[in-house]
Amino acid sequence: MSRAKTKIARHPHDRLLRRVFSNPQHAKGELQHLLPKELSAKINWSTLKLEPGAFVDDALKASYSDLLFSVEMEGSKTYIYLLFEHQAKPQRFLPFRQLKYLVRLWDKWLQEHPNATHLPIVIPMVLCHGQTPWTYPLQFKQLVNIPAELDPLVKRSDRNWEANE
Repeated sequence: MSRAKTKIARHPHDRLLRRVFSNPQHAKGELQHLLPKELSAKINWSTLKLEPGAFVDDALKASYSDLLFSVEMEGSKTYIYLLFEHQAKPQRFLPFRQLKYLVRLWDKWLQEHPNATHLPIVIPMVLCHGQTPWTYPLQFKQLVNIPAELDPLVKRSDRNWEANE
C-alpha cells in the first residue's frame, strides 16, 4: 500500500472533515456553534469563504491538517484558522505549534499586502478528537514559565504575552 493511502487509512476522518468544512455552508453552522456567541454575532456569515493555503509543517501533515476561512467582521476582513488535530492524546505544546502557523499565515499575508500598516485579525480554532480529556495549556502564554513575582513586570515589557491587554 502506498504511503499516501496509508495516511488516508490511518485518518479517514480527515477526508470527511475536509470535505464537510471545505463547503462554507457546512462550515458555517459548526463555526457559529464553536465560537463564543458574542463574537459569532459580529461576523457577517454570508461572507464566509474558504481561502487557499496550508500552514502545517510537512512533517506533521499526518497528524494535523488545517483550513483557512475569511469573513467580514465589523467591516474588516477577518480570518478563521481551523486546525484539525489527529492525535490519540493531547499535545502539551500545541499552542506553540499553532502560534508558528499563525505567524506563517501573517507572513504570507504581509507578502501579499506589502503596504499594510496592521495585521488582520485571525481567530484560531483547534478541533481535536480522542478519548483523553485535554489537560494541557490552551493558550501560548500558559507555556511560558513566568514566576508570579515577575509576571507584572513581564506584562509591562515589550514581550507582552497577552494580545488583548
